Amino acid sequence: MNILQRYILRELTAPVVLSILFFTVVLLLGKLFEMAELLLLARVGWGVALELFGIVALSLVILTVPMAVLLGTLSGVGRMTGENEILAIRVGGVSLFRVFWPYFVITAILSGVLMWANWSTIPTMIQKLSERQTEMQFRILTNLEAGRNYDNLAPRGSELALYFNKRGEPQPGDGNYVLRMKEVAMRVVGEASRLTGAQVAGAGPRSDGSIVEAPRETVFYASEGVIVGDLENRSVSITLNNGTVMPINRLLLDAESGNPIIRETRERESILRFESITQKISPKQDKRAIERMDPRALRVDQLFQLTAQIPDGPIRESGSRNRITDEWQTYLNARNELYQRMTLPFSLLAFSLIAVPLAVELRPRARTMSFLLALIVILVYYSLNTLANAVGMTNSSYTFALFVLPNVLIGATGIILFRRT
Repeated sequence: MNILQRYILRELTAPVVLSILFFTVVLLLGKLFEMAELLLLARVGWGVALELFGIVALSLVILTVPMAVLLGTLSGVGRMTGENEILAIRVGGVSLFRVFWPYFVITAILSGVLMWANWSTIPTMIQKLSERQTEMQFRILTNLEAGRNYDNLAPRGSELALYFNKRGEPQPGDGNYVLRMKEVAMRVVGEASRLTGAQVAGAGPRSDGSIVEAPRETVFYASEGVIVGDLENRSVSITLNNGTVMPINRLLLDAESGNPIIRETRERESILRFESITQKISPKQDKRAIERMDPRALRVDQLFQLTAQIPDGPIRESGSRNRITDEWQTYLNARNELYQRMTLPFSLLAFSLIAVPLAVELRPRARTMSFLLALIVILVYYSLNTLANAVGMTNSSYTFALFVLPNVLIGATGIILFRRT
């Protein structure tokens, strides 16, 4: 490597590093706003908060590094072009490729490093971030204060309000995420099948031809209760002991049309006593519910396992034009993620190929101009990437080609422009 090549690399290092810091801070701010409420409610210390931000920053390198190389190269080469340093090199009879080939080799190597990270380290970071967020959610649930109403604890598709008058004493064997309560009141609103996962006894046909829908609203009173968080299975349940339950707001439905024909009066409401009753207050996530998980957190072997066999059933649910079945949703999400891990790291090389000739041709000496050029290239790339994801969810045979297209298009454009310069 000669003196001129070392000078080029030295001049590009500073703007690239500053661009990495810039994009990292910008993306971290977005994540900070998402997690701010969770961090405050969980009352975590600075150590935990810094750990979370470090994990997020590492998980974002697949985005920050390529964008930083693009912006840093446009800024650095643009400055040299504006001060006629590039012109001096060309007048001296030295080709630009001879000067920049070490730079392209380094970006190609970094693309390989990003691919390795995207296949191994980044999914681990995202999984760890998910675990930390779950721990904070459990900490919030098991540190609720007595004497306050809580109305945002329900699983999706229902409502759950909770009040308890006193905290109970911890018992031997209680884990880290256990809250014992006394004098508990709970109100649940929602379809019984969503709340319990099963049909409620007593719902079904009546003698007059109508059917009774399971109670949509239920009020519980109990002398004691306990909230238990199961971190391994990512589920939270509340158990009430020694209390009463009152189902209200029941509907009578027409047997043929299913439309409500009469609402039962409050005189027909009943109060039942119970010794113990358990209510799940957060949906369980396990290996069979992979569609609710972030596919970026899955290991490569899990992605290959999920895409090894094409689902046999129809891609759309019967009677629905837009709703994809859970089986196909899992398969298509995993396939898109697998293709993206194969192609996204090489955006670094594609950006470097187009950044040098753009900077030479357009002379973006001002930082604003460099930023606008970088923004345009980034928008084109990720718009095409978004299109590939959307087409992939239709099970198109062109999905992989569309994921490759942004790299080929931008890289080829850069090579053409480079030859012109």
